[in-house]
Amino acid sequence: MAAFQNPPLVRDVDDSRRINVATPGALTISVSDARQLVPTVAAGANTLLLFSGMIRFGQDGDSPGEDRSNELNEYAEAGDDDTPRTVMLQLRGPAMADGQFVGSAAFAAFGNICLTTNDSFGAAVDNGTVSLMQPVEDGNQLARDLWFLSDINAERASGGSHTETSLINRMAYQAAVLATMG
Repeated sequence: MAAFQNPPLVRDVDDSRRINVATPGALTISVSDARQLVPTVAAGANTLLLFSGMIRFGQDGDSPGEDRSNELNEYAEAGDDDTPRTVMLQLRGPAMADGQFVGSAAFAAFGNICLTTNDSFGAAVDNGTVSLMQPVEDGNQLARDLWFLSDINAERASGGSHTETSLINRMAYQAAVLATMG
């Protein structure tokens, strides 16, 4: 499947319950002339925005590998049913027009995982990107903002019981955005 086409799992750095993200951080750095090198973008930028933290996933209480400090929410669980998901994290960046977004780079990695180790198993954080967009989830238009996207998957062990599932409890993210701001 093409990148970022899996069923969405929407998270927000500023959720009111403080359970979508752990230790979120954001920096704005003013520069005189910054450029994106790969892929090459001709436009220069005067602002570098940096975002980082840990995305927290849900748990449903049926596996000993679940992080009990995460929310009790099966929708937000990363694993359990072998379904690849596209994590969509709203970064809550400054308001900007399309022409102000110059480029971006992003990184995603496991933060806290539980792997089943009998027979065949696996877990993956496949990619990461940042886009200025207004995504849709289940037919609902979400806010226009900077969104971090990453495809993830945790697989059930092929020879085990239904409770022997690899899980992703937390995922680290880092995103850099070049922009032209006022």
